Amino acid sequence: NVTQQPAPSSELRYTWNLSPDKARFRRHCGPYDTYTEIAVSAEDDAEVRLVTLVNVSRKSIHLELTSYVELALAPHNTDRAHPAFNKLFIETEWQPQYQALLAHRRPRSPQDQPVWAAHLMVMESPCADSPQFETDRARFLGRGRTLENAAALGKVLTNSTGAVLDPIFSLRRPVTLAPNQRLQFSLVTMIAESRATVMGLIERYSEFRISPRAFETAWVRSQIEMRRLHIHPGDVQLFQQ
Repeated sequence: NVTQQPAPSSELRYTWNLSPDKARFRRHCGPYDTYTEIAVSAEDDAEVRLVTLVNVSRKSIHLELTSYVELALAPHNTDRAHPAFNKLFIETEWQPQYQALLAHRRPRSPQDQPVWAAHLMVMESPCADSPQFETDRARFLGRGRTLENAAALGKVLTNSTGAVLDPIFSLRRPVTLAPNQRLQFSLVTMIAESRATVMGLIERYSEFRISPRAFETAWVRSQIEMRRLHIHPGDVQLFQQ
């Protein structure tokens, strides 16, 4: 868990910083440190989470990187009013070409706006093996469990897709870090109004170099917005507090 939520622990060495263009989280957990930056692209409907892992021990460590996103694909009030019923209309699928998870909401009427979403785990260095994946929340958590002790953390993911009752996005990749080695990867979640558009976003963000660019564009957009609002750089920290 690279942040304190949604599965809190007693780990004390944890810091965070919020700025107009991104959120930053740092956590020390045993033999490794994690640095997480989160931003929304100014160019696309995409959220990028850039994670840096650093092995601070004298031994090699083996980790399984696992993402987890719960899906609604509906207005907030609609999901809160009937969450179980709302999720019955979501279908998931796997795109092996881009190693991406894809989901769309089946329309209930001709007036419903189409909604498509996708999720990627993009490594700084290409991996030969395909990641494991899961789109069924019940299988991921297990009976009577929560995210703090999810059953999937102790077994392989089932690679299930389709019209599951409670849909999620979850991807997993194993990595090995040598002593003092640094590794970066990004978790990208995208949304669009058509399959063609979301597939274009998948193709674009499947290249790791696009993830750092999202942070550059978010910074530029924040500077333009502060200038438009006549906010001086020295006042930003005060307003954040």
